[in-house]
Amino acid sequence: MIFIQLWSKNMYRFAIIGGGFGGLVSAIKLKDFILFEKSKTLGGCGGYFIRNNLTFNSGATTIAFMGKNEFVYKFFENFGIKLNFKEHNSAFDII
Repeated sequence: MIFIQLWSKNMYRFAIIGGGFGGLVSAIKLKDFILFEKSKTLGGCGGYFIRNNLTFNSGATTIAFMGKNEFVYKFFENFGIKLNFKEHNSAFDII
């Protein structure tokens, strides 16, 4: 388990359980928090693995609502991050 801070005399206003996408987004928005995560790394389902010196994405690989007036775009814009995505008409590729 990762404990950002195992014990402290400080009191936190918020306790975030889980360092997945939701927990990390909450941490960005909140100032006074403690984060608890059971895994060795942060990111939740959004991760990767390595086999034979090749890196593969795993977990959450499709993110919706990325258009200019949609939630994810506006979320990043709120932090001053400009996204430059190209629209893809198909949900799947055949390789």
